[in-house]
Amino acid sequence: MIDPKHKNLSISQQCEVLKVHRSGLYYKPRPMNELDDKLMNHIDELHTMDPTIGTRRMKKMLENRGFKVGRHHVLP
Repeated sequence: MIDPKHKNLSISQQCEVLKVHRSGLYYKPRPMNELDDKLMNHIDELHTMDPTIGTRRMKKMLENRGFKVGRHHVLP
């Protein structure tokens, strides 16, 4: 959609026309590492069992399963 070699429109102008932020052009998502994937699966499993689990209890339950995470790591 955005052509950096366009003759008449700069990248900024093209982004403005398409209503896209220029910073989004340069964003490259990082691949998820295996540990985060396992952690998310455990969080999902625990949350499915009891959706009322808070961050403190979730952290404790994950520690009991062998994960070393902080409370803020499990925030939604």
